[in-house]
Amino acid sequence: MLISLNWIRDYVDLPADLDPRELAERFTRTTAEVDGVRRIEVNARGLICARITGVTEIPGSGNKRLVALDVGGGRTAETVSVAAELAPGRQVVYAPVGASVAAFGKLTQATVAGKSSAGMILPGEAIGIEKSVQEAIFLSSEFNPGDVLPPDLFDDWVIEIDNKSITNRPDLWGHYGIAREIAAIASRGLQPARTPNRADGHGGSQNPPVSPLGKGGGPIHGSRTAGDSARTKVRPALRPYPVVGLDELNPAGAKAIRIHIADAAACPRYSAITLEGVPTQPAPLWMQLRLGHVGQRPISGLVDLTNYIMMDLGQPMHAFDAAKVDGIEVNWAKDGERFKTLDGVERSLIPSDLMIQCRSKSVALAGVMGGLETEVEENTTALLLESANFDPAVVRKTARRLGLRSEASARFEKSLDPAHTALAIQRFVLLARTIYPDMRLTSVLSDAYPSPRESLTVTVKPGHVARVVGREIPFEQA
Repeated sequence: MLISLNWIRDYVDLPADLDPRELAERFTRTTAEVDGVRRIEVNARGLICARITGVTEIPGSGNKRLVALDVGGGRTAETVSVAAELAPGRQVVYAPVGASVAAFGKLTQATVAGKSSAGMILPGEAIGIEKSVQEAIFLSSEFNPGDVLPPDLFDDWVIEIDNKSITNRPDLWGHYGIAREIAAIASRGLQPARTPNRADGHGGSQNPPVSPLGKGGGPIHGSRTAGDSARTKVRPALRPYPVVGLDELNPAGAKAIRIHIADAAACPRYSAITLEGVPTQPAPLWMQLRLGHVGQRPISGLVDLTNYIMMDLGQPMHAFDAAKVDGIEVNWAKDGERFKTLDGVERSLIPSDLMIQCRSKSVALAGVMGGLETEVEENTTALLLESANFDPAVVRKTARRLGLRSEASARFEKSLDPAHTALAIQRFVLLARTIYPDMRLTSVLSDAYPSPRESLTVTVKPGHVARVVGREIPFEQA
């Protein structure tokens, strides 16, 4: 698993002169094995936002096209690019003549395919997003043509942790869990994160509310019988994880989503909410870069946001087109049932495959992958956002049998905390409001939690700790 040090700094106030290699060595000695540490050094200078105004095919040049750009201040430029999905109105990361990045040095005026080409629409791999090879990185309206992109956004340190050494630590499959460990290692406090802004790659000025999540249980209690969804009940704040308050997820007059769980052992908890006002647009640049640094490929604002929370909290999420999914049933597949997943592959199911269904029709492979028919598309106007908890053995067997191991299944296989289902939605809404100012909730936070886990209290004797550790630990450090 890849960990971004920029991301960790959201939660831990680490010294500016910290040596990441020394930190990795201490992490190996205390927590889990580190496979490597590397520097992402883009050395961005003079990169700007540019808006595409025209795209013209260059005959006989293969996939090269001449792209006309608005670069702000009434100025224009033309450059040749092989990137796909370039269209008028879209905004891109552009290196004008005189700008530079480590991958290409200083950009100049050149002749490409017989056309004069000024600077370059930078591909993802040139700015630290390794999986976006020869793909343009699109920008949202957070930037205007001609805006200079902050250089500090692009550089980072990445620590690679051996997955096998954290198999028994599901809490470490996200940046927040790793930050908790690093805070202890570095004798630093674990602080509420501040939402990154466009001015830097680190914390902005916001101080969101902390989670109402108790140490052992969840912030929401569903009905004691499988199948019912419920409004929220709050527990005292104990974890400094930045989220919206639960009261904000219960808008007056909004209805609950119908949720039915057929087997509570296979799906201990299922939380969901519906929302509107989430248009198709790119994620903020800071979010795309962070995802790129930890091995993800930016896709769209909504997908990137759910992936960001998975990489942050360790809790996978999925969004359905609410016009096609208006209620949830968690049930077993029928023997021989055919189901087409998001990757376009039709798969044959057996009765031990757990499915997410709507009106008895399967819409997702629970804990593995969503279905193609209910995916969010460009014309989607309303979403049903799910966040669930599944039995790890059930997910593991299905993923292995189908040869379909995903980032989501890798986490569900580790036995996640059921408390994180609602917490992830709280986090989603907090971040989404900064990206989609017109977003509105159209249901209450609905939650089926048949058998809520009770909080656990662990008694620790200082004398025993001293004998195991080999020295006394002062109370204030415990």
